[in-house]
Amino acid sequence: MSDSEVIPYDVLPTFETDNELLNRTLTQIEQFSRADGLPDYHTAVNENPPLYRPNNTMRNQEILHVRDNERLLLNNLDQLDRITSSVKITIKVTKTFPQMGKSIERGNPLKEFHAGDIVTGCVTVHNPTSTRVPFEMFLVSLEGYVTIPSIMTNKVTKRTFLKMFDFGACYMDGFYPTANFPTPTQCTYDPFDETYYGFPESKVLEPGSKHKKFFYFRLPETLLENSCDHHIYEHFEKLPPSFGLDRESFNGRARQIAINESLGYGRLQDIGSPILLNDQSENGQSVSYAITVRMIGKYQDIYKNDPMKKFIMIKDEQYFFRFIPDESLDLPSYKDNQNLGRRSTREQLDRVSKAAKEEIERLTRIKFLQSAGIENEREVNELSSASEMLKKTNLNLSAEPIISHTTDRYQNSTTFPLYKKKLFGFPNAKSSEKPNQLRFEASISKNVRLGYIVPSVLSKISSTEIEQQQASVLSQVPLQSPVLSPVTSPHGGELAPVSSLTSLRSLNDETLNALVSKMESISFSNEVEIQLYCTLSHPPEIAYVRPALKSCTISSPSPIPVTFDPDFLLHAETPANAIIGVKDEFSNYLSELKSLARQTGRGIERQLCHDLISLSNIGLAQKSLPVFEEIILRSQPKWVKTSEGCSTKFKIQLKWDYATIRKLTLLPSFSICYFTKMYYLTLKLGFKKHSTNNAVLSVPIEVAKISFGKNLQ
Repeated sequence: MSDSEVIPYDVLPTFETDNELLNRTLTQIEQFSRADGLPDYHTAVNENPPLYRPNNTMRNQEILHVRDNERLLLNNLDQLDRITSSVKITIKVTKTFPQMGKSIERGNPLKEFHAGDIVTGCVTVHNPTSTRVPFEMFLVSLEGYVTIPSIMTNKVTKRTFLKMFDFGACYMDGFYPTANFPTPTQCTYDPFDETYYGFPESKVLEPGSKHKKFFYFRLPETLLENSCDHHIYEHFEKLPPSFGLDRESFNGRARQIAINESLGYGRLQDIGSPILLNDQSENGQSVSYAITVRMIGKYQDIYKNDPMKKFIMIKDEQYFFRFIPDESLDLPSYKDNQNLGRRSTREQLDRVSKAAKEEIERLTRIKFLQSAGIENEREVNELSSASEMLKKTNLNLSAEPIISHTTDRYQNSTTFPLYKKKLFGFPNAKSSEKPNQLRFEASISKNVRLGYIVPSVLSKISSTEIEQQQASVLSQVPLQSPVLSPVTSPHGGELAPVSSLTSLRSLNDETLNALVSKMESISFSNEVEIQLYCTLSHPPEIAYVRPALKSCTISSPSPIPVTFDPDFLLHAETPANAIIGVKDEFSNYLSELKSLARQTGRGIERQLCHDLISLSNIGLAQKSLPVFEEIILRSQPKWVKTSEGCSTKFKIQLKWDYATIRKLTLLPSFSICYFTKMYYLTLKLGFKKHSTNNAVLSVPIEVAKISFGKNLQ
């Protein structure tokens, strides 16, 4: 890249900026046009311009449209009435930025995108009719959104967490060039495909006309802080992966999509169709990314009372693509940046619980005052406020300390009875003797990351030379790095040295040395440590350890006001019990507050109400994935005699069951306002001469996609 070329800034504009530049309510269009007599640029800079003072009615309408979020057009595009239009909109995602006078080379529709990648393409708009088609707005955006089925109503809730507009691709007054690439001026004719670049100022599609626009998006590394109402860092630190399927997309045709068992994924024949994978999503759950194009028109003289109803959706189209977040070795891990301790899930829930109890107390006081005959609203408020201030004066209001967990290992333990097997292998469960106890402990380093898995057809798709080079390196070490997959090395018990990669021919020496340098800094520890404590004087013989993976997805149709740490689900009898406990606790608070609000005629604090609704509708989906081979112990570990019996400590290495994972998708762990996806390694013990009721232990483990050398081009 030459010094004269412009490097695009990796900046995601705020949604407020988009609203300011692109939102056009009827009031703004009709009352703030060029005919309003606004001063020109020269007058505004060099003279004291006359103040622009619209009348009170106009000003009130302006304030209404700026402050009332529900009346802003960009916030409610899905609510516009749709008409049947013959206008055809085609979206093409391309390998490189399109150019005038040249054919457009489509990108592979199965390509996987990552943070920092550039998404380029072309939108073509064709009016095949003999009728002129006027329009008001033309918007091209890159959007990320979630869909969550509601347990209570069975309806699917849709929420957008990412929305980026390409101002150059949208219809706007003025000229917005694209960084690094020559951008044609408006309505430039391209004889190569007989199209006009851009749209006429008249905002009318003439009969038979064809128009096109090029778009350019850079996928951000993180979400904006205001994408999370509660400003929870974990909810916006990075974009979530594509997950599940929006069944309502493609005008409902996505409902027809089913997984092809031979390929491991499913999609429609249309280019830009969403892709369905075996990623443990429940029906209706999804995280989707798409290039979205909307052409918006305006009714003439109807719906005068509601500015939103002045607009109609002439045509909208989507082009879906898959996004997977990765952790680059070029940059510090996002986890390494969390120097400050954070509150546990239980502590966060207790804060919401405390706020709910205080609100219940407030409304109860108001109810008592009203029952005592004090009906004047001002007196009720004053007495209630005085009572609250007195209560706070007598309390110690010091902030609770934030607990910092510094351990570098995930660990868990359980104790269960151990029975002696009798004839034909039946346990001595009815014996009057007290059964022996076995304590089962397991731990795994937090540096261990299971590797992101996708069906082989999708994993082989790469579009750039550097991606092919990186894939070549990764294919040499899939079983050596714990950040990829903690499985047994193909070289036996010892891990292969990284320096053995020098035989790679696809990389030059400089790039290879850079990759090897980054990989050597990783601690290659791929083991799970197990400890057993038994009250038996003679140790039991261990037959096998059966590892599996449990996928847990926590969701709610409303923004979840807390984060879920891995230990939270382990502290309950079962993960389902932990979530049921949360639902019951906050459903009771919500029910009581609603009752008090009706009795007193007072409202509930809005954010608290939303938080209680979210936690009352929280759900958990669990799936057990037998992705590992059973480990048969050929020789027994060494047991040590103790005062209470005996104990042992040994380590195991995990091996993928390739027959199982061949068509499976294992997404990276993630957490956003509406979804939290966590994984647990479950370990089941089997004994030769003893039996147990349930010798299963779960230990948290993370899944991640690691990027080697993003900046090695």
